[in-house]
Amino acid sequence: MANLQSFQALQQALVRAGFDSTLRAWRDGDEAAMTLMVALHEQQTPERMSELTRLVDDNGFAFTADNETIHITALG
Repeated sequence: MANLQSFQALQQALVRAGFDSTLRAWRDGDEAAMTLMVALHEQQTPERMSELTRLVDDNGFAFTADNETIHITALG
């Protein structure tokens, strides 16, 4: 399972690439739960989506798209 440091590393890479993102972490029982979202702000061009896909894949995550919001989850 991905930890806070891996989510933060991905968020830093996304911000450096010009993506707006929000990382939220909270306690869920004895575990930490995290979510990372990217707001595309109508920048859903094939080039931006390709760059986003590469960054997410290279860092070991997956994502789903809901209109202009990308929800990033840890693999596994």
